[in-house]
Amino acid sequence: MSPWTDRQAMDTVVRQVLEARADRGGPGETMTAAFLPQDLIRRKRDGLALSPAEIDFLVQGMVDQTVSEGQLAAFAMAVYFRGLKPG
Repeated sequence: MSPWTDRQAMDTVVRQVLEARADRGGPGETMTAAFLPQDLIRRKRDGLALSPAEIDFLVQGMVDQTVSEGQLAAFAMAVYFRGLKPG
């Protein structure tokens, strides 16, 4: 895959995440639970839905750099192939 295609895929994933957050009225919910990025990646890879709090956790991890680039890339790939909705 070329770097251009990778960038387009990441832009698509980010857009889907932002749309999913907007659909439920924005962040609004405070994060009270700690999640493991690898568990969320695995669940998304397996086609399961993530809760709004789990998506917030990943987005916040991207912003504050507590989730690694590799984990974000794996999540982006899982969302690219599975979408943000279950199924």
